[in-house]
Amino acid sequence: MAGRDTAGGDQQIGALIAEGALDALIFFVDPLSPLPHDVDVKALTRLATVHDLPMACSRSTADILIAALAGG
Repeated sequence: MAGRDTAGGDQQIGALIAEGALDALIFFVDPLSPLPHDVDVKALTRLATVHDLPMACSRSTADILIAALAGG
């Protein structure tokens, strides 16, 4: 990810989504804790939706997504 050293992790992931460089996104958050980066999490969710990128936010969904990607 050359040239993106100054961007935060959320911004780097967002750029990869926009570039079509990811097959899926697995993004875990603790729903019982305050999210200091709630806006960033929502932005990643919107980007994944706009770019039709499969996204998992729970372990069970991540397991299904990984199995689907591994299967072909």
